[in-house]
Amino acid sequence: LPLSSFSKLTDIDLSMNVFKLIPEQLFELNQLKIINLSSNLIDSVSPKINQWVNVEELHLERNEFTELPDSFAGFTALKKLYLGVNRIKSLPPSVGQIQSLEELSVPNTGIRGLPKSFTALKNVQVLNIAFNKYLSAKRVGPVLKEMAALKTLEMRECRVGSLTDDFTKLNELETWDLRDNGLKTLPDSIGRLKKIKILDLRYNELYKLPESIGQMESLTVLNVGYNKLKTLPESLANLSNFGRNELTFCMVVRSY
Repeated sequence: LPLSSFSKLTDIDLSMNVFKLIPEQLFELNQLKIINLSSNLIDSVSPKINQWVNVEELHLERNEFTELPDSFAGFTALKKLYLGVNRIKSLPPSVGQIQSLEELSVPNTGIRGLPKSFTALKNVQVLNIAFNKYLSAKRVGPVLKEMAALKTLEMRECRVGSLTDDFTKLNELETWDLRDNGLKTLPDSIGRLKKIKILDLRYNELYKLPESIGQMESLTVLNVGYNKLKTLPESLANLSNFGRNELTFCMVVRSY
């Protein structure tokens, strides 16, 4: 039977195969809610994806495409979008029109920033942009500060080098992974992040932490292993939520 015969199909997993194109039959299945095409050899994404108006979760990670069509405006139900481990250098602006989007994952690509249209993504709670070594903090910060619902931000190994004050305007942020970013200092304004619970700063070049970190009243896990710290700010004593004593502190002697 042709795939189109399964008109009531809602979930389909075609991952870990050798598809080079998205099968045309998928565009005829208008009841699909979850599509998994990850870990294939797809080198071109058809503009017809805008026909998937009922899809809630779309996996296109670990493929071979270098660009995406600007055809995401039709995704009125999409909540989770996975595009990581591809060779794309930019994200289409139409992704910013997906008002239903709650989770966006684009790790390990060639992107250098986020489209200005992403400032309209007011419902995204999880954003993974880790392992994007060409990201610029100045291009990302002004967009992120407008993503008001963001709770989890994965930025491991982006090598941004420094953070602007824009990053500290994420008032709902709870988990922030900043491992291996070449950070030497943190902005004093980081104390604004009153809801952050987990802050991972391992594998940076930090030689001090700002006193304002003691204003992060929800902080329960602070990981600063593998930096250049010799002292901790006195303000850490103000953090009553270290109830489980999950402060990880390492001074590492490095050879250069």
